[in-house]
Amino acid sequence: MHPTHSQVAFSASQSGVIAGWKAIHYRYGKREAALDDFSLQINRGETLALLGPNGAGKSTAVKLLLGLLPTQQGSVHVLGHSPRDTATRAQLGAVLQTQGLPAQLTVLEQLTLQASYYAVAAKPAEVLQQLNLLALQHRRLNQLSGGEKRRLELAMALIARPKLLVLDEPTAGVDIAERARILDLLSALKAQGMSILLTTHLIDEAERLADRVAYLQAGKLCFVGATSTLQQRAGRTRLEFISALSAAQLDAISPKNASISVLPLRPGHWLAEGPDLNELLRGILQQDATARIVSLSPLRLEDALRTLSDSAAAHATAITAQGENNARAA
Repeated sequence: MHPTHSQVAFSASQSGVIAGWKAIHYRYGKREAALDDFSLQINRGETLALLGPNGAGKSTAVKLLLGLLPTQQGSVHVLGHSPRDTATRAQLGAVLQTQGLPAQLTVLEQLTLQASYYAVAAKPAEVLQQLNLLALQHRRLNQLSGGEKRRLELAMALIARPKLLVLDEPTAGVDIAERARILDLLSALKAQGMSILLTTHLIDEAERLADRVAYLQAGKLCFVGATSTLQQRAGRTRLEFISALSAAQLDAISPKNASISVLPLRPGHWLAEGPDLNELLRGILQQDATARIVSLSPLRLEDALRTLSDSAAAHATAITAQGENNARAA
């Protein structure tokens, strides 16, 4: 499954920015803005995960980056040029959520056709082998499973050795085994230094693949940074521990006004969560010499994103309420 360097040659030594959006405002008709002052860069050799709930603006951002939508306000660049330029498009590979494939072509015919669109392309047989599709090369596309079609779409995206690979929900609709194969391939591409933009609703994919995450909410960019930075920004830590202390004893040693919760997982096994658990941990170890720490870690990315989303929603509600109060006062 893992591609060799000779099959897909990407330069990990190049530095700088490979693509980005600057001050993008985009609106569909009279609806609320799909993107509102959206600015973001993708660095060479990194995997950037673009996350957010449905309707956050992720697909709009992807379509603008691929030149599938014209900009309304702001600018988009790929390798220093407009993504709508033909030469620039040739250096992009993309796997979108919906891609139609001609039913009667074979796998090899489809990939050979795709390769013919580019002045320089990899050999179809090499890419088929890379994606574990060589045994299916003479099978018609209407006979492929959902996962096999997804791997073929990846092969089509990689045939021209793109400088930037754009993946919009790359494992959507595939079974567990196919998902594992695709993630193994993407991990290998990442290890070789390929620049990747990934949108996904599956948090474990972002945790496994992404160097940075960018979180969109209602068209606005709420956060950009490393996974660990996001977890720290969410400001909460989890402590799982085993102790003979009672709930009342744990409550007594918990810092007051620190938003710490301590919940039983099962008798003698506890889970604490809060912004700073150092004082609680010291108290546990002082009062119970037999206490044992099972784990102490920041929140998982999913929990951190949920906290961030709740904070954004609360902020929006507060702004709306303030506006209503101002209107009444006027």
